[in-house]
Amino acid sequence: MGDQTHRVLLVEDYEDSRVLYTEYLESLGYEVDTAADGVEALTKAREAPPDIIVLDLALPRMDGWELARELRKDARTSRICIIAATGHGGEPYVARAFDSGCDEVLVKPLEPAMLRERIERALFVRRTG
Repeated sequence: MGDQTHRVLLVEDYEDSRVLYTEYLESLGYEVDTAADGVEALTKAREAPPDIIVLDLALPRMDGWELARELRKDARTSRICIIAATGHGGEPYVARAFDSGCDEVLVKPLEPAMLRERIERALFVRRTG
């Protein structure tokens, strides 16, 4: 990863998952901020844009699909890589996530190694552009 610490915004309404994935990502050297719903995530992303957002799609107050659309419309957040995480693996859910502006879609339960690989790949693509 180099000398730069990459920032991840983890958006997940289920507290146990937030804690688990935060600890995992921090153990890999990422700086992690969290949000429990889409409204909180949008505010945090606008105030301090992260490098990556790991986004649960089923969220209270503003779901992940709407959040992704809002992030893409805002110049401050339009280029952030969004990795969607969903318990719904069916094609309509995946297509809707991509249509909303997500860069990647992972189906829950998230395998830690797969999450790590997707984040590292997204950061590599961002660097090499």
